[in-house]
Amino acid sequence: MSPTNKERIKWRPTLLQISTAICVIFSLLVAMLMVLFVIPQQISIVETRLDNAARQSLVRLGPSVADPILTRQYEFLYDQLNKQIENDDTWVRLQVLDAKGQKIYPLGEWDTVLTPNQHIVFADIGSAPNLIGRLALVVDHEFAIGESLQLTYFLIAALFLITAFTLISVVLFLQAAISRPVIGLTSAFKLMAKGDFDYALPQARSREVAYLVQEFSRFRRRTFGYQASLIRLKEDAEQANEAKSRFMSRMSHELRTPLNSVLGFSELALNESKLAPEQRRQLEAIHQSGHHLLDLVNEILDLSRLESDTLEVTLEPVYLPDILDQCHSMTTPFAASHKVSLTVLPIDPSVCCVLADPLRLKQVLINLLSNAIKYNQDNGRVYVEVEAGASNTVCIRVRDTGIGFTQQETAQIFAPFERLSKSAATVDGTGIGLSISKRLVELMNGSIDVHSVEGVGSEFSISLRAAEVSASESDKILDAACCKPIHHLNEATEADTELQPDPDLSRAQSDIQPVLATNLHILVAEDNEINQLLFQTQLESLGYRCTLVGDGLEALSALENTQYDLLLTDISMPNLGGLELTKKIRSGESALKEKGVHMPIVACSANAMNDDQASGIDAGVDAYLTKPFQKAQLADVLRSALSAKQSA
Repeated sequence: MSPTNKERIKWRPTLLQISTAICVIFSLLVAMLMVLFVIPQQISIVETRLDNAARQSLVRLGPSVADPILTRQYEFLYDQLNKQIENDDTWVRLQVLDAKGQKIYPLGEWDTVLTPNQHIVFADIGSAPNLIGRLALVVDHEFAIGESLQLTYFLIAALFLITAFTLISVVLFLQAAISRPVIGLTSAFKLMAKGDFDYALPQARSREVAYLVQEFSRFRRRTFGYQASLIRLKEDAEQANEAKSRFMSRMSHELRTPLNSVLGFSELALNESKLAPEQRRQLEAIHQSGHHLLDLVNEILDLSRLESDTLEVTLEPVYLPDILDQCHSMTTPFAASHKVSLTVLPIDPSVCCVLADPLRLKQVLINLLSNAIKYNQDNGRVYVEVEAGASNTVCIRVRDTGIGFTQQETAQIFAPFERLSKSAATVDGTGIGLSISKRLVELMNGSIDVHSVEGVGSEFSISLRAAEVSASESDKILDAACCKPIHHLNEATEADTELQPDPDLSRAQSDIQPVLATNLHILVAEDNEINQLLFQTQLESLGYRCTLVGDGLEALSALENTQYDLLLTDISMPNLGGLELTKKIRSGESALKEKGVHMPIVACSANAMNDDQASGIDAGVDAYLTKPFQKAQLADVLRSALSAKQSA
């Protein structure tokens, strides 16, 4: 729930507040009804009835005063009227007129002014045509109305108290029957979200709440069962994932071990100068096929790491001309073999640096370039251009003039193991390269998009954040780069369709530098006899002497008896593995430690998972080589390890 919704709920009234407000409003309405309607009506009714009663009294008084008026016995009349006024508290004053309208009573002046509570009523003495006179009586109903209002106020107060008591009782009942159970269910929900399924549910006092509590209890039981099932499924999935990781690691080891021999011996054979052209082409085919198989193994491992979220990237400023030059050099022979020209358009210096993982960015670009070449047409073209994107980003576009694909294929192009149906039988591939590329770009906080027109070509766009570097950092990046900004078009010349030499192999052969010193002695711990032969051949061709042992125990024995300049050890060996051997050496359990000499240790294994390499570094190895490797890589690692030893 968002904070805004929480604030809105916080300010909503409770059921108790709503009920109290209803009670107050109802009471105010009743009070207004009493003041504005009931009491005025009550006063009007009382006054009317009192006036009628006074009029009836005058009517009854008429015959008793008729005779005194006719006989002119005014003294008797005055006494009788005075007594009548004194006996009735509501009578204020009385006037008697004769038939001619002459005043007979009272003797003094008649006050015609009436107060608000006084009323005047009239009654005739006699009837027409024998009308004797007329009576006029002023009455005051204040006292009677006051008594009537007191009773009314008492009834109103009693009604209000009864109503208030009833409403309060209803509110308290609602509080007990609805609010408290709902609050209890809310607490049960919160605790259930934290994993507590044993919280006591509130007792229901109404049928509706009882149904609610009952359904919540059922829901909680089902949720507990679902959660237990999900936990079991999660544990099963984690176990399956661990099993898959172990299988992938084992598969990688089992595939890389023979590939190490295939690639290593084919590389050594290609270094021979006495090969016939046909033999060289065959060896190159073997070497390139081995690299193709290695690429497939690496792609499957990358996909496994991505699915298990164990693949990590390191973001740093990357100089794009350098990366593109390397990718251009690596894919130009492949483009030439497919009769496709590869062009890197000029790059503006303002968009030369992006924030990415250089190794993974190169992997993505090579995959896109390889696909653009493979799915192209004869004499087709592939263009690479870099331009500024929106919101401080840099866009790298790989555009080709190939076969393109449909809109339906565009929607599925980044799915694992998805391939274009019209080229699946003629173009090699597994269909996971683009899926891996998309995931890698997303790990680098970027995005990848595609636009294609069938029969015209495709364009893949990579958007990455531009790297903000200072002038000094920019100089360092340029100094470390192998090329400067590209200000010209690099086009691959057309070549025949024969298989071209592996560019990695050619570069590896040319990059091998002389060793630091001659006659250095290296101990090789390797249980595979074919790999032993390969190590021996490679090391001797580099100018080293080597001794071969089959496991870690033999290596310890050899170290105790002979002084070696470096240990090259496999990880997986019988009796004592490479990691255990390294730990023993580093912990001082061998005679080497007692002499105070640091033994450079290079681990060489077909285990290519990140955890395997991290375990090797933690154990104390100086370098980690993943099989299969080229002789140039082995030479570089040995040179670095021995240089560190000599400088120490």
